[in-house]
Amino acid sequence: MVEIVVRDRSLLISNPIGAAQGTEESMAFGYGLGLDLVQRLCQKSGWRLHYSSDEQRFRCELLFPATPD
Repeated sequence: MVEIVVRDRSLLISNPIGAAQGTEESMAFGYGLGLDLVQRLCQKSGWRLHYSSDEQRFRCELLFPATPD
């Protein structure tokens, strides 16, 4: 199950890593392009991106800067 957590200045998305992921085929057709697009969006928007994974889940967090009052 995909988890999405929205906070004041962040967005966290987490999803399970399936058994097929980690294979050569999944690496060729998996997260690569989407993650590259998110990184480019973050660079242009002044956001920060953190991502990590363990044996069970992939996590991606977008951190948005505070807006001036």
